[in-house]
Amino acid sequence: MRFYAEIRKRAYPPGLKTAGRPTWAEVRRLLGDLEEVRRALADTLGIKVEPDGDGFHAFCPVLKGLHVGGSTRQEALGNAVDGAILYLGSLRRHGEPLPVCRAAEAGGQA
Repeated sequence: MRFYAEIRKRAYPPGLKTAGRPTWAEVRRLLGDLEEVRRALADTLGIKVEPDGDGFHAFCPVLKGLHVGGSTRQEALGNAVDGAILYLGSLRRHGEPLPVCRAAEAGGQA
């Protein structure tokens, strides 16, 4: 039962105005917020996307070993952001220090 309560809590966070299922407007707002956070993460980490044969290659210089591909520039960038989220989560779980990003090195002026 605790498992289902946790899923319900994550699926319907307290910020939703409806008591049950979210409205489409709320879903679009939440997805828009998520996309904004993903873009900010990509900018902060300095993720690079380059053409590579028939597709695109994305990598993050501050996260060693993070190299992904995609058939479009947007897909490669999305895959890199997903990989970065997993990478940073792994660092946190293992008690490793977070990497210093270019924005932090420049005093927040990347």
